[in-house]
Amino acid sequence: MRKKYQELGTKDCVDTLEAISSQSDEFNSYCSKSQVVSFIWAVSRSLLPSEILGTPPAWRIMRRNISKFIHLRRFEKFPLKLCMHKLKISLFPFLSNKYFLSSKNARVLKYIEGQNELFHKEFKNRNDVVHVVKRKLLEKWIFWYFSCLVVPLLQANFYVTESEKGKQDIYYYPKPVWEKLVANTIACFRDRRYSYLDDVAVHNILRGRPFGFSKLRLQPKENGVRMVANLKGSSTMPLSLSTMGVRNCRTEGKVNHQKIKCKRYPSVNSVLRDAHTILKGILFENPDKLGSSVFDYNDVYKKLCPFLVGQKKKPGTMPNLFIVTSDVLQAFDSIDQNNLLGIVKNVLLKDEYILKQCDQVVCTKKSLWVQKQFTMLDETSNNGHTRFTSFTSAHSRHSVFVNQVLFFMGESQQGVYTARHVIIYSV
Repeated sequence: MRKKYQELGTKDCVDTLEAISSQSDEFNSYCSKSQVVSFIWAVSRSLLPSEILGTPPAWRIMRRNISKFIHLRRFEKFPLKLCMHKLKISLFPFLSNKYFLSSKNARVLKYIEGQNELFHKEFKNRNDVVHVVKRKLLEKWIFWYFSCLVVPLLQANFYVTESEKGKQDIYYYPKPVWEKLVANTIACFRDRRYSYLDDVAVHNILRGRPFGFSKLRLQPKENGVRMVANLKGSSTMPLSLSTMGVRNCRTEGKVNHQKIKCKRYPSVNSVLRDAHTILKGILFENPDKLGSSVFDYNDVYKKLCPFLVGQKKKPGTMPNLFIVTSDVLQAFDSIDQNNLLGIVKNVLLKDEYILKQCDQVVCTKKSLWVQKQFTMLDETSNNGHTRFTSFTSAHSRHSVFVNQVLFFMGESQQGVYTARHVIIYSV
């Protein structure tokens, strides 16, 4: 009997390794950036007239600019100036004087002659005006080409994503290949610890909690795929099963579409934001209370820096340091949620916590944005007054704090006290 169980376990392990290996090969089947550039240019040549694409030197420049656009990394931008790089008016036949100033394009001449005197004074003669108009038309054409043809072609034919091994690099998967990978991944998840939920089960789960669900996307990695959840976005669900479809009622030849009524749920981060603020306040007051827990990379640095400084101050040579990283298979899936909630309740000893919320308006030369600040108030000061504990490293310059709100958080009751203050920080 023991031998039978061992054989079964070995077979399951082999099947799992083969599945991971085949899945890894599938996720490496993305298109190279040169193939994507060739596809975009081939479609452009088949759809657009050669006169609009310009002369062969213009083709080489445009293809080079498309390649730069395809090779962008994550969070990088591609302005119109880069789209127009090294493109000249003389490279496009439709902007030549023979075609541009012909009788067929009399509107251009009327536009130039109809400008006011200030416009003509700005330029020495009509040739300068014509050159400016040609430049504007070329910019409009290149902007349309990238925004209305190149980008839609990428969206329709490729799934663009980043990978764990490529850091900020971008990978292009053909849509049929990516759909097959997603289907195989979902089937693999169902065979392990995940199961399909119908609409009734989903409604029963959402009815018992204040937040909804988060959308998942798949991020390729070396030996498979990683599920990445968007906890910042809100979610919607139809109110009932009867309104999930769209009913068409034909009345006198007209079709009336009934709108689907949906309930919007707040994001997971917005609902758990208060609990996160309280935990950070506890960590600020008593760092040993949460053990080795960290909230961001800054907390990792705070724990690692004293250790490195202590090692450097020791007499003798600096010992060799080795950093070992490990990945536990299905670590989060195997966590008992009830035991985790029990640990958190042992940390939250008080019945009530006083929190403070304010909106920070930051203005710079380039942008203006509003950022919400959430902090916990500390009532343990010696003078009996409330001491404000802030987790921001320093107040930003040229910022305004408005709409400050005090409220209690606890299991027994929740109270809100509003008080408007304006605090201005400048240089």
